[in-house]
Amino acid sequence: MSCLAWSCTCSEVERRARGGAPSLATHEALPATRVLDGQVRGVAHVRGALPVRVEEIDSGGFTLRWDPVEHASGYEVHLGPEPPDADGLLRGGRLVAVLERAARYRVGPLAPNTHAFVQVRARVDDAEVPWGTVHLRLPHAEATRGGALSSAYAVAPDVLTVVLRQSGLDFSNGKLSGDTGERWQGGTWELERADGTPIAVRRAMRHTVVAGIEDLPIGYDRHGRTTVRLEHRIYLRLATPIGERDLLRIRHRGSNVTALDVLLPFSDRYLETPAIQVNQVGYNPLATRRWAYIYAWLGDGGALALDKLPPHAHLLVEPTKALEPRAPTDHVLHIRRRPGSQDDVGGPVAQIDLAAVPPAEGVRYRVRVPGVGVSFPTAVSKQASFKAYSTILRGLFHNRWCGDLRPESTEWSRPSDHCSAYFVGGRRQGFFPEDTERTSPRPLRGGHHDAGDFDIRPMHVLVGQMLLRAFELGGATKFTDGQLGIPESKNGIPDLLDEALWSVGAWEYLQKPDGSVRRGVESTRHPPGYYFAHEDRLPYFAYDSDAAHTAYVAGLFAQAAHLVGPFDGSRAERLQEAARRALDYARRQGAPDTYLAYAVGELSRATRDPQLRREFEERWRAVNVHGRGLFDHLQPAAKIYPGSFESQHPAMVDFVVAYLEGAPASPSIRQTTIGELRRWADRATKSLLESPQPHRSARPPGARADWGMETSQGRYLDGVYQLLQLGPLIEPERRRYFDALSLAADAMLGCNPASLSYVTGLGSRSPTQPLHLDSLAFQATRGLPPIPGLVVYGPVEHMPGADYYRPLVAGFYPPFEEQPRALRYIDAAHAVNTNEFSVWETQAPAALLFAALLPEGASPWPELAPGQPEHKSPLPPHTRP
Repeated sequence: MSCLAWSCTCSEVERRARGGAPSLATHEALPATRVLDGQVRGVAHVRGALPVRVEEIDSGGFTLRWDPVEHASGYEVHLGPEPPDADGLLRGGRLVAVLERAARYRVGPLAPNTHAFVQVRARVDDAEVPWGTVHLRLPHAEATRGGALSSAYAVAPDVLTVVLRQSGLDFSNGKLSGDTGERWQGGTWELERADGTPIAVRRAMRHTVVAGIEDLPIGYDRHGRTTVRLEHRIYLRLATPIGERDLLRIRHRGSNVTALDVLLPFSDRYLETPAIQVNQVGYNPLATRRWAYIYAWLGDGGALALDKLPPHAHLLVEPTKALEPRAPTDHVLHIRRRPGSQDDVGGPVAQIDLAAVPPAEGVRYRVRVPGVGVSFPTAVSKQASFKAYSTILRGLFHNRWCGDLRPESTEWSRPSDHCSAYFVGGRRQGFFPEDTERTSPRPLRGGHHDAGDFDIRPMHVLVGQMLLRAFELGGATKFTDGQLGIPESKNGIPDLLDEALWSVGAWEYLQKPDGSVRRGVESTRHPPGYYFAHEDRLPYFAYDSDAAHTAYVAGLFAQAAHLVGPFDGSRAERLQEAARRALDYARRQGAPDTYLAYAVGELSRATRDPQLRREFEERWRAVNVHGRGLFDHLQPAAKIYPGSFESQHPAMVDFVVAYLEGAPASPSIRQTTIGELRRWADRATKSLLESPQPHRSARPPGARADWGMETSQGRYLDGVYQLLQLGPLIEPERRRYFDALSLAADAMLGCNPASLSYVTGLGSRSPTQPLHLDSLAFQATRGLPPIPGLVVYGPVEHMPGADYYRPLVAGFYPPFEEQPRALRYIDAAHAVNTNEFSVWETQAPAALLFAALLPEGASPWPELAPGQPEHKSPLPPHTRP
């Protein structure tokens, strides 16, 4: 016979009486396997006695098969939420089936995305009971028209979350037709423990979000209707806490469309909860400040109250053997209320100090809140730092203009795109007219384009500028050749510098014989549809040049010449000559003194020309209004926008570094510069170390988060990078500055209210549908995940009123603008202002930030290469218990 899990339970005493407890000594120890959800994590059995095999895994369960045991009168199937304890019994396990002759059994229906431990025991008269144990993690379920259970987890000891995904919703008459969110929230919810005891549900609360656009048409100028996928998060307020472990039966009654009856193996050591926010890749091992947070927003139930949380959390070390328990460490982790403004989160936040967690390579940690669950995996290691750094740098690599995405370098491989433009001129900005003549085609190889566009814009000078600054923070000691696995690897030039030179290379191609530099390339419109970059049929035309842009690029040429000199003398000479020609043109045409100061400062360092140093000092005096020279006209990176390059032409903190690093600088300029850099650096550092945001962030509470101002944390750290390069700093200063950088990285990779890594391909939860044309085409046609390393814009203040936003906004409950400000994010391809990105606003600042954090000696491992098991993994390796 067989029986359902909730009607055929038995106690530990009853189970022992049936045949004794198997000893752990009989386990066949198997190494852990790093696998995707839905695969077998581990198998153990008495050798030769009862080998158990797993077949037909899906989101709702799996089938077990075993060879019949001689003289066995039957078999028992036991299900538990945790692995066996010291006496071999599943912790929290219950009998789910008794079989007479069958050698095959389907376990289910189970909640998707949960861990399940199953033990099959033969019933024999002998005291030695043949048995086998398996550990699986079920995959997420596909969305359905009515809504399919996707996962379940707790956010508090007495709040269980049930997540349902609904597909196929069309927008009509201002709303999405067929939205079942209200029906799931209504009806009758019932919970029952494994022993049959009911848990009363006092209230059902709901938060519905958009979870993507379905059936995107892929191809040039292909379009279709907008079909939306929703995620309904139902929060069940319970009359009593769940406890540490149980087998919960979850039922919903209301209509046929929203019927549900599943078993949830609940364990606060295995069930992940987004209510615990951690750096989902791993914390920097050199930082002295690391934090986790606890926060949840329950939709129409408001922010989660923290009064039911325990006083302490535990740090678990994840074993490499899948059937070994997750053991707690000796670290006592206090849960404390986090002070600060609640403007962006709408309720309280708790914090957990992780500063004492020891760095360990290959080790995977989890933060456990008793009675609630565990965090997504995290680490404290050089490998984690390298994983984040290399993924973000390779994100830029995938956005090269005329890039070489060969299979040896990436599994997101395609032919080169564009590689030429019409050098016609006639415009300095904006789209070209449709009737622009397609004359003077010339090659163009270099630069990086943005996510949903294949252009090179004047603001892209920041990409080269930030990558060059990143290289100066560590040089060839930290940033090595072959480190990033790009086509230029092993050419004798460090890979980070190669990527910077690719950016600068576009401006070399765009330099005219008179020395001026064209302002970029643009087409006649935005790309029509979603398609691969090499399939783009739009023509691209080169802008005219101007003095300001040429002066800026002269600084890039000179800085690149100085840095590449030790590795490629001929390239350095060409860049130096390009810088001189650009500078001569910019002087003749009256370029802004701020940009000219950058150019002459960099060229004076590259050439050691004293005349150029004197010219820098003259430019400094020319802009000196209030006694601070260039700093009288400084604009922080966080406030640079397209208009900055059209009319304002502000100075940036990078403009002074080369002058100070060259021959002895003017004492007054040095004193002013170091003082101003300290002022900017201390302001940025304080904004993170003493952040008024509940989740530490450099963005001030209430400030607009639009266009990456929350996700691109590196834009707030003016002065920090430059002082780390220049010094002189005493150790406490350096430590404070480094800790600020580390906290900024944590905020991007999961230590935020959304419990989301805002970088694709990094962490357990990251954007699934970024507005990146190549990425969407790869996802739809080849089944690949999003291109890794793309930093999306993230939360916004308001959604614009354009028609393509309306179906997305209509999907939210409560209404989009009633969400806490930090949660106003849409992970969908049409959401330009939340799920797109640009190489100059988000990518390059992230590259600079994570390069500054990279520990010396951090290097790739063989499994990161294309075709290897960790090339697409969002996590660092897990090789040690």
